[in-house]
Amino acid sequence: MPKRIAASDEPSDAMSEAYAALGTANYDALPELIARLDAALEQNPDRGRLAFYAGVMRLWRATGRPLTLGEQFNDVTQCIKLLERARELRSNDPHVNAFLGAAQTALGNATKDEARLAKGRQVLEDAIPLYPPYVNGVVMQALGALPREHPLFADATKAVLAVYEGCGATEAEIAARSFEYPAEHTLGTCWNGGIVSHVWEGANLIAGDVFVKQGDAESAKRFYNNAKRSATYNRSPFHEVLDRRLAEVDDRTALYLDSDSANDPPTWMDEHNLCVGCHYDKP
Repeated sequence: MPKRIAASDEPSDAMSEAYAALGTANYDALPELIARLDAALEQNPDRGRLAFYAGVMRLWRATGRPLTLGEQFNDVTQCIKLLERARELRSNDPHVNAFLGAAQTALGNATKDEARLAKGRQVLEDAIPLYPPYVNGVVMQALGALPREHPLFADATKAVLAVYEGCGATEAEIAARSFEYPAEHTLGTCWNGGIVSHVWEGANLIAGDVFVKQGDAESAKRFYNNAKRSATYNRSPFHEVLDRRLAEVDDRTALYLDSDSANDPPTWMDEHNLCVGCHYDKP
């Protein structure tokens, strides 16, 4: 019989290596990491964190690697099963609930399954009180990935502003779409640190893309410029992406506003660096 992995071994083994892989954008490590997480979960079926990591590593692979549609579908459906299992074990965990809602929303969008999409949206809505700035950050990504004409897309911009409200921004700052980087340590979602070395830059880049997609170039510029106010911006690996966004913001917005949806530019949610945009720290 395989040796049961002790609870004290969890953080220092496969899960900590999953953190490290995100922090270095090490996609090549994913197959082995997923296999190890699956094996650990089989031996420790009551460990909700293991189920969570086994799920989100699949979601990272589905969004971060050029896979076939079948491979993506398999990863996302397996992710949902694992996150549902994690939620049974950790019902009040905001990370579990947020990622489950996002995965269900993504699958519903990809398969044109409005019932699943609505289910994912409800999971996200119910999770907001657990950790408002964090869950709203996931909401803006999940709903911001929807087609511009979808009824739920408008809620993405509301979620953007709710992130900053949850981070303690004033009404004036929210109205101006202009936020200074916090002068001292605050909530994890509002401050770079730990395993999210560039969450400030990533969140503002995503927010800018959501407003471009909505057709509001001026707000988008302000969010893109907010990203540059991070104390560690010079270590973010996506300077060139942000510079291009600022240079092209008016043209990109115009493409969303014209009558040809086929020429709409991809958002950060459509590209292959969604997860590492916040986690990857340049050496």
